[in-house]
Amino acid sequence: MKKLALHILSVLMFCNITLAENHILKLNCDDFATTGIIFTLDLKKSESTHGQNGEVKMPFFIGDEYFYFAPKGDLRITGRWRHGRIKINRYSGIGITEVYLLNSQQNKAFDNRNSELFEKSFFEGKTEIADLVFNHYKALDLFKPKESSKFKCEKIEEKIF
Repeated sequence: MKKLALHILSVLMFCNITLAENHILKLNCDDFATTGIIFTLDLKKSESTHGQNGEVKMPFFIGDEYFYFAPKGDLRITGRWRHGRIKINRYSGIGITEVYLLNSQQNKAFDNRNSELFEKSFFEGKTEIADLVFNHYKALDLFKPKESSKFKCEKIEEKIF
């Protein structure tokens, strides 16, 4: 019973994420390779910073259930294109990091799908950076990730002003 009460309390902490006009949210995430990474999310600008000193900037999309991130810096490594995506559940704080390594043909298919999604978004009037992030995220649904890992986040600070 005590565990159930603690679980409900942790879910309620995340459920209390409102989407105010000026809103900063800080999450402490136990990453698979480090002791913890702080994500600072600016919900107004759909921009986040993370890393040990907040040195990495990354746009994100706020979905009904998840925060979706599309890391910058898709690199060509040993003849393959590296793409990544991250999502964090807004209610449980469980996150998933995925890495994709695509060959030239797969990368072309990814670019085509991303372009189709962008065109659809554009005609629907969705041209914010967050919409582009979500398009990037969804375009990778065509492929299986090379690597995938889970992590847990806790809300450590929230500012609404």
